[in-house]
Amino acid sequence: MDAFVRAAAAALLFALGGAQAQAPSPWATLVVPTGVQPTQATSIGKLVAYCDGGTLYAWSAVTREWASHPVRSQATLRLNNDCLIAQQPGSWIAFSAFTGTFAVRTASAGAVLHNPVGAQNDAMLAFTDQGQVHVYCATDGQWRARAVQSNALVALQRNVLVLQQGTLLSAMDAATGQWHDRQAAVAPTALSADGSLGLAWSGASAHAFSALHRTWTDATIPGGATFVRADDWAVFAGADRTIACSAITGGFAAIAVGGLQPAATSDLVGLFDDGASLRAFSAVRGGWSDALSPRSALATVRGPTALLVGPAAAVGYSALTNTAEAVAGPVVSSGAADTVAWARTANGGGPSLFSAFTASWVDAPAGWTADPQLATTAAAAVTGAGCVAFSPRTGRFVPLACAGAQLFGNPSSALLLAVTPTDAHAFDARRERWVSTPRNGVGAVAAQIWRTAGVVIAGVEALAFGAQSGAWSRTTLPGPATSLRTNSECVRVTTAFGVHAATALPQAGWFAQFPEFRRVQPAGATASWWTGAPPGGGIVVAAVGLPVATPWTVPGLGPCWLDPADALIGPLHVLAAGSGAFGQLPTPSTWPCQGVEIALQSVCLPAAGAPYLGDPATLRPQ
Repeated sequence: MDAFVRAAAAALLFALGGAQAQAPSPWATLVVPTGVQPTQATSIGKLVAYCDGGTLYAWSAVTREWASHPVRSQATLRLNNDCLIAQQPGSWIAFSAFTGTFAVRTASAGAVLHNPVGAQNDAMLAFTDQGQVHVYCATDGQWRARAVQSNALVALQRNVLVLQQGTLLSAMDAATGQWHDRQAAVAPTALSADGSLGLAWSGASAHAFSALHRTWTDATIPGGATFVRADDWAVFAGADRTIACSAITGGFAAIAVGGLQPAATSDLVGLFDDGASLRAFSAVRGGWSDALSPRSALATVRGPTALLVGPAAAVGYSALTNTAEAVAGPVVSSGAADTVAWARTANGGGPSLFSAFTASWVDAPAGWTADPQLATTAAAAVTGAGCVAFSPRTGRFVPLACAGAQLFGNPSSALLLAVTPTDAHAFDARRERWVSTPRNGVGAVAAQIWRTAGVVIAGVEALAFGAQSGAWSRTTLPGPATSLRTNSECVRVTTAFGVHAATALPQAGWFAQFPEFRRVQPAGATASWWTGAPPGGGIVVAAVGLPVATPWTVPGLGPCWLDPADALIGPLHVLAAGSGAFGQLPTPSTWPCQGVEIALQSVCLPAAGAPYLGDPATLRPQ
C-alpha cells in the first residue's frame, strides 16, 4: 500500500480517538408538500424513485440520500437493481446507486436500448445511436461511447456486455467498465449475455468471456450440440461429448458423455439427465459431478444446492464442493433453498437438514418437529422454548428464547425474522446469532422480506433489518403507511406527505454478495468494493481483515468487527454529500481465503458531526 495512504489513514484514526461515535440513520425521507401519490413511487434493488411533476427524485441505498433531476412529461422510467434510466426525446438520463449521481446522454429518435425487456438486474445500460454504442456503468456513473459498424450486434444482461463486429468480439464487465477485445477466426453467428458470462459462437467454435476474471476463453463445440445456459454457466451438449463453461472459474470443462438433457437449473448449477442418471455441472467449481441419483428422482435446484428425492433416499448436492451426500429412508416431505435443504423420512422423527457449505446432513435437535422455514442462508422453526435456527455455514443450531414468536421468511431471501409482541429478532447467519430490538409499535404487525432486506411495521413504528449489514434500524413515521415495498437491498414506505427509504446495506460493502445474494466472488479474481459518503460528505477509510466472533470497541468510534492482528487499512476517499466511490482489491492468484469469509468495515469522518465505524460487510470467496 502507498506509504502516504498508510500515513494518512493512521493519522485519521489517531485524530478520531477521542471523538464520540454517532452512526447515521439508514432512513431518509423525501417530503412531498403537495401529497404523495403512491403510484408515482417505485423501487427495486438499491434504488427508490419518485416522479413529482417535472422532477425525478432518486434515492440510493449506498449514499443514503435523495438526488433530483428535471425530466419531461414524456420521459419513460426504467429501474434496475443498481441504476435507472429516464428516456425522453433528445436525451436519456441515467442514475447510479453506487455514485448517487445523474448522467445525461444525447439520444436521437432512432436510438435503440439493448437491455432486454423485463430485465431488472442489469448493472449497465447500453444503446446504439448514429454509429456509436453508448454504455453506462452503474459502478462509476459514467457514459462511454465507442464507434461501431452498422451491422454490429450487442448482447447485454446483468454484469456483462458482448459486442460483435464481424470477427471482432468485444466485452465489457460492469465492475470496471473496460473493453476486452478478442479476434475470432470465424464470425460468430450467435451471442448471449447474462450474469457474469458472455458468449459468442459459430458452428464449431465457442468464445466465452468471464466478467469476473475479465478474460476470454475458447473451446471447440461438439457436433450437433444443443445449448443451455443460466446466469454464470453454459453447456453445449453434443451427441457423444459435452462442454460447459463457467464465469466463476473462467474456463471450459469437458465430459465424455453425450445426449445430456437439462433436468433443472439455477444460477450456479446445471442438472442433466444422461439417460440413466442425473449429474450436475457446478459453475462454482467449474466441473462435472459423478452420477448423483437415478433419473427418476424428483429434483429441486436452488443456488448452489440440488435436492434429489428418490424412493429410498434424499441426495443433497453442493456446487460449492461438487460433492453429494444422501440421507437414507423413504422421504415424506422435503424442501430446498440456496444453501440449505431438508428432508423428513418415514421414521417419524424431526427433519434432517443439508448444508451446501459442508455438503453434509445433520439431524434437527430434539424439540424441532415442525417443517423448517427456509431462507437462502438459514432455516428455522418455532419450538416450545421459542425458535431455533440452523446455520448451513457450520451446521450449528442457534436457539432463541422468545415466547409467542411468529416466524417470517421465504426460500428466495436471506432473512429470517421472529416477531413477538415485545421484540423483533433477526437471524444473522454470518455470525450465527440472533439480533434483537424492542418493539414499541402497537396494532397489527406487517412484516415483509425480500432478498437481503426486511421490515416490520406496527402503527407508525417501522423497523428494518439488512442481512448484509446485520443491524436493525427504526423510524417513527409521521402517519399511517399508504404503501410498503421491500426490495433486495432497501425498504420503501409512503405516508401522506413522505416517501421513506431505508438501506439494508452497510456504509461500505462488496460488489459480490454471495451467499446473501446472487453475485459470487471467485478466489483469485480481483474483488470490487464500494462505499457511500458520510451524511453531508466527508472522509471514508475502508479496512479489510478477518472478522472476529465478538466485536471489540474502538474508543470514540464504536464496535470493530476486524481482527486487529491482520486488518489492512485501505485508501482514503474524500466524498461529497450524497456521493459514493467504487474500488478494486487485487488478490493473489491463489487466494488463501477460499471458503473463508473476510470482512470490510469503514471508518467515517463526516464533514460535520461525530465520526463512527460503519457496519461490517463480509465476502466469501469461492
